[in-house]
Amino acid sequence: MPLASDPGAGRSGHPGRFLRRAGLVAGVAAGAVLLLALAVYAAWPWLAGAVAPRLAPALGLDALAVSSGRPGPHGLRLVRVHARRGGIDVTAEDVQVRFHAAGLAAGRIDVVAADTLTLTLLADVPGAAGAAADGPSTDPPQPVELLAAVPTDRASVDSLLVLVPAQEFRAAGRLALDDAGLAVELTAETPQRARGLVLRATLSRGGSIDASLIEDPATGEADERLSLTARVRDGGGAARLDASGRLDLRGIVLELFAAAGLPDGIERLRGDFEASLPWPVPADLDWSHP
Repeated sequence: MPLASDPGAGRSGHPGRFLRRAGLVAGVAAGAVLLLALAVYAAWPWLAGAVAPRLAPALGLDALAVSSGRPGPHGLRLVRVHARRGGIDVTAEDVQVRFHAAGLAAGRIDVVAADTLTLTLLADVPGAAGAAADGPSTDPPQPVELLAAVPTDRASVDSLLVLVPAQEFRAAGRLALDDAGLAVELTAETPQRARGLVLRATLSRGGSIDASLIEDPATGEADERLSLTARVRDGGGAARLDASGRLDLRGIVLELFAAAGLPDGIERLRGDFEASLPWPVPADLDWSHP
């Protein structure tokens, strides 16, 4: 006979029935969550491919495509990532992303390692998403902000390729990001007259940039074409690029710099230099005046 003080027991017939029902509901809910998680896991490659293009305008990109494997508990493999903005086309292949739960909660990734990263410099594309007046800012970030925005402290690219189709130029090298900052080394492969050019550049965590361009270092008589030290600073509300160094630009080196925006008609550019320029450097900057 049910106790008068236990009205629930009179309706259910036995207290254990309520517990069984509660357990059943909890089990069904847990099963539903598990099925949802499995569905997301199974559909992840499709989801990544479908969502990435929609994110491109918000990121200031003209195009974004991602081909992804399924995530694991501590990592994810991106088969291919392609992004384009204006005249810059970037493709990364076989990218391994390593993470742990605490790092993800803080918005950080442990390691990013790419087998291949290809950077192609093309002619500017009219109507780029980033060029819209009401779109995301097209100004490049300051070097310190650039490294701070990268959600990992360690990254590497085993095969870094830089292509400039207009000059039939190709350079290969490596890239590494660690506690000291970003380091890049590239060696020109084509055309024939560009072979032997070696670019070494570093971007420190403090924001300083050091770069050197050397020609024919294998001969033992390396000819330095460019030596540069630069830093972007806050110039009283407007950022400035302070740069100094030495250059001797001619031939294919001068052609490559012309492709990057140097004025046409210069046959050789040589000497020591020291400059303080607005950052970002305006595309219509008058280089004829100090």
